Amino acid sequence: MPGPYIAQTGPLLMGSLLGFFLNGLFATQLYYYYSNFASSDRHAFRCLVGVVVVIEILHMFFSTHTLYYMLVEGFGNPSVLLTAPFSGAALPALNGAVGLCTQMFFVWRIIRLNKCVVGKMAACLIMLTACLQCSASIGVTIQFTLLARDVALLQTLKTTVTLWLAGSFACDILISTTIATILFIERRSVDYTPSKRLLDRLIVHTIENGLITTLCALITLLVYLRLPDSWFYICFEVLLGRLYAVVLLASLNGRELPTESLSFHCA
Repeated sequence: MPGPYIAQTGPLLMGSLLGFFLNGLFATQLYYYYSNFASSDRHAFRCLVGVVVVIEILHMFFSTHTLYYMLVEGFGNPSVLLTAPFSGAALPALNGAVGLCTQMFFVWRIIRLNKCVVGKMAACLIMLTACLQCSASIGVTIQFTLLARDVALLQTLKTTVTLWLAGSFACDILISTTIATILFIERRSVDYTPSKRLLDRLIVHTIENGLITTLCALITLLVYLRLPDSWFYICFEVLLGRLYAVVLLASLNGRELPTESLSFHCA
């Protein structure tokens, strides 16, 4: 097989396989959620989970179709790489949408944890950044479709793609920093040891969840900027949306810790 064919289909295959693995992890988290929380959970959360499930099903269908088109229908035919299928063009918008759902959940959590003006301002900034990255991801899909899904013209979307990935990265950094700061400040004012241990666990949990999506968004952005003519960034792009979905369900299922009862106020 020609080198360019392997260089472009290889990342697509690896990203799709890892994405399917994360789909299985998401399904496990989803089963746990509906077994333990759905019946008594907030209506808004049930709707949020339902929206994410629909997005994930659509992404799995479209990514499978893209993989089949590139590797089965186009097997051994490098010309198949000249034009992406409709399903491939739709993937950025789906990734941006599931990212928005997860980020808006954390906006709600920040508002719930901190009633101060500073906390609300941080939540508003995160909300705007989340909407920005989602709008940019939809813009990538629309622009690529208007370009007749011509792969050779992908570099004309560099500004929009960079805005999308940088927005995702910035939003995740803001979320992790804001929640960890709120919890850390509250920890300093608590003398009761079990409460300190609970806050320590929450801080670690927040950093771990934020680190997963932040690193993936950063790697995707750096690979895209450093290797613009390859498809290596697609491997990480496929994973980004799946990680958002898993983090959302993991956070909802992690409420066995009494996090929802915490509410910190200004001194």
